Amino acid sequence: MKKWKPQTKPLKILDAHIPTEDKVERLDFNKHVAPPGKFIKWLERFLAKLLTKPYQKQITLEVDNIDNNKQYLFIGTHMSFLDMPSVVNAMPYKEIIYISAIDAANDYTNWLLSKVGIIFKRKFVKDLVLLKNMKYSITKYKTSSLMLYPEARYSLDGCRSYIPNSMGKLAKFLKLPVVVCKLEGNYITSPQWRGKKVVCPIKTSVKEIINEDELNSLTEDEISDKILKQMDRDDFKYQKENNIIIDDPDRAYGLGSLLYKCPHCKTEFMMEGVGTKLICHHCQKEWEMNELGELVALNGETEYKHIPEWFNWQKKEVSQEISLGNYHFEDKVVIHTLPTGRKISKLLKNGFIHHGYGHISQDNKGTWKLTGHIYNKDQEIIWEPLYLDGLHIEYKYMHTQDCLDISTIEESYWCYPTTAKNVVTKLSLATDEFHRLANLDVK
Repeated sequence: MKKWKPQTKPLKILDAHIPTEDKVERLDFNKHVAPPGKFIKWLERFLAKLLTKPYQKQITLEVDNIDNNKQYLFIGTHMSFLDMPSVVNAMPYKEIIYISAIDAANDYTNWLLSKVGIIFKRKFVKDLVLLKNMKYSITKYKTSSLMLYPEARYSLDGCRSYIPNSMGKLAKFLKLPVVVCKLEGNYITSPQWRGKKVVCPIKTSVKEIINEDELNSLTEDEISDKILKQMDRDDFKYQKENNIIIDDPDRAYGLGSLLYKCPHCKTEFMMEGVGTKLICHHCQKEWEMNELGELVALNGETEYKHIPEWFNWQKKEVSQEISLGNYHFEDKVVIHTLPTGRKISKLLKNGFIHHGYGHISQDNKGTWKLTGHIYNKDQEIIWEPLYLDGLHIEYKYMHTQDCLDISTIEESYWCYPTTAKNVVTKLSLATDEFHRLANLDVK
């Protein structure tokens, strides 16, 4: 068997020609989209079958009486690239308009995704235009439903990510019964930190949890609670309970990006996943990731056998650091912006513009600040914690380096730390916690 090697390529630093801000082409978020036509719908089903073909014999579908002529608000769990094709396979003839972030337009082109019926947005920003577009779509197209992924990012640890308690308000605003599309097994198939896919059994459950009567009788908070409860999952628990063996020799590769803090010596950012082992390069303690996804210490006690428990311990450590006022991050970064997606006429050229080096920081109150020479002028952009309800991070994005994506309504800034290593998971946890605390302060 040929030995697997992760792909790597150098990060682009600076473009030779950068447009000024008034000349840059931006995606039009005000543009309305129609549900896909018959040919595009057939193409969508075909591509979904193609993407999930290696898993077909191991996919379990549970679909709960979904009426093709009835409008719903579909809410999907977000675990891996298999999320959307799995839902298409579960409901191949349902007319759905999707909500997706702008980076998907860069991956698959603006034109194709607009034909599929996708409303674009930027991640983790409050967007009134998006709400108007969603309302317009279900009013204009009476047989179309809406599909969104409120976590807005792949799950980091195989469990539900932080979601602000606003889903009930959205359901009430749209006046649509709510269906949750819950997937299990697609995370362990290809966790973001590993970058390598294996074939595992996948379960797709599509269930209506809020009907028309409940939409009127329940409060916004009660609706939100039901949605979040149905979205709860734990893919490592699913693996253990279903005795799913992953004997891949690189199953722990990249795990140090997720589990960045050693529970033995409490040192951060010195963890590394290699082969089937997780190693702390500060105290030299090692853990073996077994074929059921559990960690077993090779020397000393096993602090956390279950990976989500280790991850939750890190959350508590970040929360304590914030409460004591000790949290701070800053680094020199490479700045890329994504004003629009990839064009069909420029398939080999993505939509990113490369601006060179800048500086980013997050203070002990949760405020982000980015400075740099962007679009040919010095700029400073500030985000308060109440504005950002999450932080999009990527490990080895496009086979280069770890990065964080932080957006405004007008722009997405993809920032690649130059000296801090394995830090993006902590930044994501901290941003979630600062937003949670900011929400408590305004109530």
